[in-house]
Amino acid sequence: EPRYYPFAGGSINSMGLPNLGYRAYAELIPALKAFRKPVIASVAGLCEDDFPEIARTISRAGPDLVEVNLSCPNIAGKPQIGYDFETSERLIRR
Repeated sequence: EPRYYPFAGGSINSMGLPNLGYRAYAELIPALKAFRKPVIASVAGLCEDDFPEIARTISRAGPDLVEVNLSCPNIAGKPQIGYDFETSERLIRR
């Protein structure tokens, strides 16, 4: 089945956010710092417990800023964590 379908009015993709995984990106951060530009990491998880683990791993690698993306994942039938203020606050405190 296609993962990307272009049509006259736009396109549809079902690729999600393909990536190398957070541990691989944590390993890249020191090399990125060598460019002497701010390194900003955006972290997201599939469930509430993923966020603190991923954020800690990335933070230990030394980026200048860690953004916690509470609007991901976008899964049909599952609300974004960012819309749940109590859960959002609990996550940020962790």
